[in-house]
Amino acid sequence: MNIMYLSAEVEPYAKTGGLGDVIGALPREVARHEECKVSVVMPRYTAIIPSNYLDGEMSYVGEFDVKVNWRQQKCKVYTIYKHKINFYFLDNEYYFSGNKVYSDREVEQFTFFSNACLELIAFLKLKVDLLHCNDWSTALVPVLLDAYYRDKPLYKKIKTLFTIHNMRYQGRITLHEANDFLGLPSQYWTEDEMWHKYGINLMKGALVHADQITTVSPSYAKEIRTSFYGEGLNETIDKNYKKLSGIINGIDYLRYDPATDTKIYYNYTRENWKEGKIKNKMALQQEVGLPVNPDVPLLGIVARLVEQKGVGLIQTAMHYLLQRGMQIIVSGSGEPAVEEMFNYYASKYPDKISAQTVFSDQMAHKVYAGSDLFLVPSMFEPCGLTQIIALKYGSVPIVRETGGLKDTIFSYNEHTGQGNGFSFHQYNTNDMVYTIDRALDFYYNRKGEFDTIVNNGFNCDYSWKESAVKYIDLYKKVCRRRSKTTLSK
Repeated sequence: MNIMYLSAEVEPYAKTGGLGDVIGALPREVARHEECKVSVVMPRYTAIIPSNYLDGEMSYVGEFDVKVNWRQQKCKVYTIYKHKINFYFLDNEYYFSGNKVYSDREVEQFTFFSNACLELIAFLKLKVDLLHCNDWSTALVPVLLDAYYRDKPLYKKIKTLFTIHNMRYQGRITLHEANDFLGLPSQYWTEDEMWHKYGINLMKGALVHADQITTVSPSYAKEIRTSFYGEGLNETIDKNYKKLSGIINGIDYLRYDPATDTKIYYNYTRENWKEGKIKNKMALQQEVGLPVNPDVPLLGIVARLVEQKGVGLIQTAMHYLLQRGMQIIVSGSGEPAVEEMFNYYASKYPDKISAQTVFSDQMAHKVYAGSDLFLVPSMFEPCGLTQIIALKYGSVPIVRETGGLKDTIFSYNEHTGQGNGFSFHQYNTNDMVYTIDRALDFYYNRKGEFDTIVNNGFNCDYSWKESAVKYIDLYKKVCRRRSKTTLSK
């Protein structure tokens, strides 16, 4: 199978969140299988760090024309071959210059990218069996493929798979913008197609036209069929549920391994994790200005500081949490009001909480290694990676049972000795505080069982190996389906 991944970001070249991590790791694991030939396409942002050009390995291929409705734009193509993958970088200075991955004109930006991805196939005369599209920024690809390319030999048998990494971001635009940038026939501006409420919804177009829809966890695939989690598209999801499935994300254990991680203070393994975590905790306390005390439990939070991540629960519970016998360290950035809230408490209670509100990947690694407990009280969580990483570093997760958190963290059972963390179901402060108190009780009074929980976490395998096999099986299933009837243009 010839699988082409399309994404707005790919680690290590450009990354703002989990999407970059996923498309930086999944194609690599799939490419290990001889039955798959893999390519990855992303924009060539000016914001790509020069060192990520990998010592000049990026080479120029050529250029071709791309239409963005009435606009005629040039697209330059660069490539790197690495990890048995052909990486293609699509360049246009108007759309991808500047120091940010996403710009103020991102709808036009990714309309160009979607058109360019499809034109790239003809330009390079590539044989593609399946296009794996990711999030709203590539949601136009299945629509454009059906609208304009199905009668061309290279495109007739191409199937599309659309992965929802987060339902909240859908690519909502006005009808005027749609007519200006997309240029699709009016038949696409209907309730059965891309019209949604008061405008055009790019993600809805992908849900209707993609051959397969996936989410990044089985529980999230079920949740988005409901009004609470479906972000207004639950009815469309429900109509297309037969082509919906959920596959849990993995993490790259070469990057997240306390035995080899160069971003933490001291390396350690599961055999000497107690000593290693104490050393890392004390070094972290020293660096961020918390009282250095190896015996006090340290609660870590690594997150985007936005509503989705449960910051409302934390804010409501803060006075209670500060009275518990623990320290708190927050690492992340986000909404200014949320950053201000954490900074306020950190300045008022410097012996209890430290707020590192300028995101630093290195600080995040230090929190994984130095914390004893790890809090993820999300309102919703398509998959979540931080709780999986925490397991690998011996930090016990405390999570709300939603999406991927529910699929990866299982509350400890005293009778069976099974479970890798602590969890609560309802999105409310009392349940969260009760669950944190339970975890603290194990830390202080039930050391043997706490150690069992940590070791259970070390035993978990959330690498990409198993998830990649599930994706490959799904790719095969999709590619065996009969081709769609070509839609009228």
